[in-house]
Amino acid sequence: MLLFAGVILLLLTRFGLLATTVACAVSNALAYCVTADLFAWYGTGTILALLWIVAIAGYGFHTSFAGRPLFGERFLQE
Repeated sequence: MLLFAGVILLLLTRFGLLATTVACAVSNALAYCVTADLFAWYGTGTILALLWIVAIAGYGFHTSFAGRPLFGERFLQE
């Protein structure tokens, strides 16, 4: 428990509240919703949780560029 609190405190002080909140949400989604048997009746929860994580990561990646091109103009000219 002390180790978990230390990691949360480190995330909070180093990366901020948003990163800590997303890390806790992803941790909870992976802890409770993931199964290896995707064809079980509860397998759709795994797929939805993983899609949610990919969507959040994709949105964060998209907004981090702030309108700039992905590879840059110099890469496209060559």
